[in-house]
Amino acid sequence: MNAAYETRDGYLYVKVTGEFNLLRARHLVSEWMEKTRTHSLDRTLCDVTLLTGVDNEAMSILTRFTISDLVARVLPKDFRMAILVTPQQFPDNLLSEDLMINKGANVKLTCDLEGALQWLNVNSSDKSGELTDKGT
Repeated sequence: MNAAYETRDGYLYVKVTGEFNLLRARHLVSEWMEKTRTHSLDRTLCDVTLLTGVDNEAMSILTRFTISDLVARVLPKDFRMAILVTPQQFPDNLLSEDLMINKGANVKLTCDLEGALQWLNVNSSDKSGELTDKGT
């Protein structure tokens, strides 16, 4: 499980790839939150569409709950995170999204990139910053 980071106009873009690993996910969430603080950003678009092992049949409800709880705990109250997913990964987007929102996170799970960018209130045509790969 790896992540690449790119600062864009007003947000951090995170592209997560590879096979899902809960321990690595915990580390990556903390890592990209640190990157947002370093760049004084208050929003992130996390693209997990290429992440494997998170489809509805492969991941238990307990693991989904654990991830949702982790994300909700590390996000500051004034922070916005859109998570770009595939329908196969999260056919029940509302369950994971509701878990995070109920714990105080400002999160949106969606299969629509433009919708995610609109929800973040950022311009989809602006791209800047350097892409950095992080791996295990």
